[in-house]
Amino acid sequence: MIITNCKNCNKEIEKREVDKKRCKNLFCSTKCSHGYRVNNAKTEKQCINCGTVFSSRLKENRKFCSQSCAASYNNKNKVTGNRRSKLEQYIEEQLRITFPDLEILFNSKEAIGSELDIFIPQLSLAFELNGIFHYEPIFGNKKLESINNNDKN
Repeated sequence: MIITNCKNCNKEIEKREVDKKRCKNLFCSTKCSHGYRVNNAKTEKQCINCGTVFSSRLKENRKFCSQSCAASYNNKNKVTGNRRSKLEQYIEEQLRITFPDLEILFNSKEAIGSELDIFIPQLSLAFELNGIFHYEPIFGNKKLESINNNDKN
């Protein structure tokens, strides 16, 4: 047995050496154990996308305040795969060939604060190309509902 201190109240306690090495049961009572967990379970973190301060459990390796911020950040910083459909890429290529003098913005948030697939400012004309994800529950009904709600707004 060894003498150590309670992690919560700092009272001297006697524990087995193996418990100390494993950092197990280093409390003088269940009340202290619970008090420690309540007071030390969460930490303040700052979202790396929007800067919002949020609370997170110590064990969690969260970097974002919400799923929305995580998705937004990951979409902006994507390094693998395609962010755009082949149809979108083809239309961009054809528009640039057909209308070389026309300013055309692709995947821009300038016009309405939300991403538009194709936007032509001089004509105040925008296109949204909705793929199968907007009509079929490819990733489940919950995701389809979310997409449909975004489409309505």
